[in-house]
Amino acid sequence: MSDNKGIFGEVLESAGTAVKQTGKAVASAVSDSAKAAASQAGVPVGDSSAGSSQDATSQVSNEDVVEGLYEKSQPQNTNPPQQPVSNQTDSSGKTPQEAAEIEVVRKRLHDEYYQRDFNRPKQEEERVAEKVEREEKEEMIDLQQKKMEKPPELVQRAAQRVEKHPGASG
Repeated sequence: MSDNKGIFGEVLESAGTAVKQTGKAVASAVSDSAKAAASQAGVPVGDSSAGSSQDATSQVSNEDVVEGLYEKSQPQNTNPPQQPVSNQTDSSGKTPQEAAEIEVVRKRLHDEYYQRDFNRPKQEEERVAEKVEREEKEEMIDLQQKKMEKPPELVQRAAQRVEKHPGASG
């Protein structure tokens, strides 16, 4: 049984060593990521060879990182150098004349499409009497078209007479 305790003790000891090494690796990774985040935020970080992760985390506190993120940025040159008017361009690389032309086209397209589709004028409702008159006119036109399509009366009578009296063939 003493061999079992020895083997069991060895396993526990090696497991403990592995856990300690893993813990050190995790602490190192956390420290490195904290340093990277602080450097990206512009917060000064102490010497990278400072030693343990506790020193690095004490130097870079959460408050310092937040202050670095929310402090006002330095205003950049607000007055760009002046160029001659003919060569002057805006942020999209267009001259003022081109920008004005684009704006005119944009407004025209807006009026043509947006206004037409979304702000349609309300149609006035037809009066009942006008509606009846319009429907009667449409019916008259339909009847005239049907009369024009029919064959003449004499042709119809001749066709009916032949059908009524088929003669010897029928």
